[in-house]
Amino acid sequence: MALVDLTEFDYKKVGRIDAAMWRSYYNHQFFKLFWQLLQLFRNQLRLNWLDTLKLAYYAGVAAADYRLNKLKGVNNERVLRRLTEFYKVVSSHAVQPFDYAKAAQLELEWWDVHRYPERYANSLENSLAEGAAAIYNVSAESLKDYGRFRARAALLPKHEGDKQPNPPDWQQIETQTVKAWQSLYESLHFQTTVRNVNIPSQDLTISGTLVMPSAITKKIPAVIIFHGMTSSKDGYVPLAKRLAENGIAGLAVSMRGHGESEGNLMSLRSKMLFMTLSQPMIF
Repeated sequence: MALVDLTEFDYKKVGRIDAAMWRSYYNHQFFKLFWQLLQLFRNQLRLNWLDTLKLAYYAGVAAADYRLNKLKGVNNERVLRRLTEFYKVVSSHAVQPFDYAKAAQLELEWWDVHRYPERYANSLENSLAEGAAAIYNVSAESLKDYGRFRARAALLPKHEGDKQPNPPDWQQIETQTVKAWQSLYESLHFQTTVRNVNIPSQDLTISGTLVMPSAITKKIPAVIIFHGMTSSKDGYVPLAKRLAENGIAGLAVSMRGHGESEGNLMSLRSKMLFMTLSQPMIF
């Protein structure tokens, strides 16, 4: 079974489908919603048709159940079971599996926060960020912009469809959903991890700062950055971060006798300079 990298998706297409699904949901067009779910999962997850149908069924039934039983009371346990089955299938096909039970609980939680905000201390944007963070195994703080844009989109329909006196501006909603998914994509791809490293060079220790993309699912290129005389790595860490934000590992190094690196600046000769340069490259 081929595994899927959940961080790779066309955010514009997903954002447009997301807005269209909201419209179908509020207008009670559930067969149309089912078809849109099929499109979403084929575009975002690229699964076979059997698994795509399963996902559309679990998500569609959960959404219809939650919407249609609003007045007489929703059976949250039944909805949660469908959501759990949904996320179980997604996780089983993911390159980086996640806690699908937790993801399902957080999904239902943001549905409730959206419908009953007075019952929850958590905001809708935080709840949305926490739900996505559980799926992608990242911090909710890193997805706060995603939560903010998607919350704006979710609040615009005011829990009604096109039959209200002033129908929702679906173009505005689509703009917000596209921004949300773009923010999510950029957050997942441009997050970085920074750590200081010590590199042995003959009998000395060279100081470096390594900046890596946070979400790595394959081999990536790397660039080692050296400075000029009397400078240090500190002025080049921002460059290393920019490289990491674009999927390239960056290692900024202070040469002998510079910054926190050991050695004597005055005794740095061409041969020693070469050894300083070559050793980090081996590392």
